[in-house]
Amino acid sequence: MCFGLSDRTDLIMEIPYQCLMEKNKGIKVLDEKGFGDGSLELKWRFIENGNCSCALKTGISLPTGDHDKGLGNDNVNYSLYFITTIGTKKNALHFNAGYDRNKNDFDEEENLWHFSMAVERELTEKLKFAADIGIERNPDKDSGGDPMFFLAGLIYSITENTSVDLGFKLGLTDEETDRSLMAGLTLCF
Repeated sequence: MCFGLSDRTDLIMEIPYQCLMEKNKGIKVLDEKGFGDGSLELKWRFIENGNCSCALKTGISLPTGDHDKGLGNDNVNYSLYFITTIGTKKNALHFNAGYDRNKNDFDEEENLWHFSMAVERELTEKLKFAADIGIERNPDKDSGGDPMFFLAGLIYSITENTSVDLGFKLGLTDEETDRSLMAGLTLCF
């Protein structure tokens, strides 16, 4: 959910629902469903000049997911992202660079970075296509590489303040999940 605090400031609340399934040699080793860790974020657009805007987004994640089922981290964490958007209502290019604190009980890397670039294209007044490519630091300290992904999907605006989206995420490196189907609902107030 997104709450407009002012023309340049948004409060974002996320409560993800996850369906996790992992197979090893055709045998299910993980099959869990439930709510993951929720988050609160504040996004401030400090530059809006014509077709360019820059924003900072900071947030905290809250340990609301079931840690024992792999749906949550069991720790409070924080993040800081720099976001730049260039474009119009019909076409946009987004750049993201960010840092996530990953305090955890799994002996994972605690300082994570993220870089991505996305494009958006308005197909109709209510339907947009979006594609995103990115890389992030692997939380697995023993891994030989970092997860890299490609994501493509559609965003349908039901109303001015409500949209649904459906996307397909493809892993580009061995460290990223091979395939993921993603869906979302955004409510803005």
